[in-house]
Amino acid sequence: MHDISCLFLVFGQLILSVHLKVSCEEPAAGRILKHSKCSVYCVKSITPVQTMMGVRALLTASALFLQLLLAVSSAVKPSTCRAVWIFKLPCSEPVNVLVKEVKAWSTKKCLDGQEKCMYQLINESPSHLEIQHTSPSTYKTTELTIDFSPPAAPSFCRMRSRASTTSLNTTSPNDFCLLYNLVEGSGLTEAEGYKEICNNAMCPAKETAKCDKGV
Repeated sequence: MHDISCLFLVFGQLILSVHLKVSCEEPAAGRILKHSKCSVYCVKSITPVQTMMGVRALLTASALFLQLLLAVSSAVKPSTCRAVWIFKLPCSEPVNVLVKEVKAWSTKKCLDGQEKCMYQLINESPSHLEIQHTSPSTYKTTELTIDFSPPAAPSFCRMRSRASTTSLNTTSPNDFCLLYNLVEGSGLTEAEGYKEICNNAMCPAKETAKCDKGV
C-alpha cells in the first residue's frame, strides 16, 4: 500500500507543478514532504490564487486517480475455492483416473453436462496436476490445481484441490462444481475411504453449488 500512496503523492505534486508552472526539481529550494519511502518536494511560496487553482486541479486529479485504482484493484481480485478429498488408495490411482477424465472432457461440446467439457491438462506429475477449464457458455476461465500427498503411501491419499479465476463478469460455472465434477465423473466418490472436507470458508462457491444441475 505504501507504494500506491507514494504514487498518489508524486502524482498530485506533478499536477501542482505543471498547473502552477513551478519547479520541484531542487530539494534545497523547498520544503520536503515525506511519505513512507518517497519524498515530494514543494516550493516555499506561491500566491493565494495559485494555491486555489492548484487545490482544484489536485482534487480533480485525485478523483480520477482513485477511480483508476478501484478499477485496477477490482479487475485483479480473484475468486478462490479450496477443497480436500481423502481416499484409502495409493495416490497413483486418483491421479490416473483424473487425468483420464480431463482428457475425456477436453472436447468443445459438453455431452455429459453443461460444463463437463473444455477441460485442458496443463501440467502432470505423480503428485501435482494443473488443469484449465473454459466455460462454453460464459467463457469464464478457471485454473484448477490438485496436489496429492503422500505420493508413495500404499493405502492413503490426500487430494488438496484449488480453483481460482479472475473473471468477474460471471459466477457461472460454480468453482466448486468444476472440481467436484471431475471427482464424481472419474468415479472417485465411490472409492474406498472417500471423504470430502470443504466448507463455505474454504470455498464460498460451495454454498450455491448445484453440481447435479451443471451450475
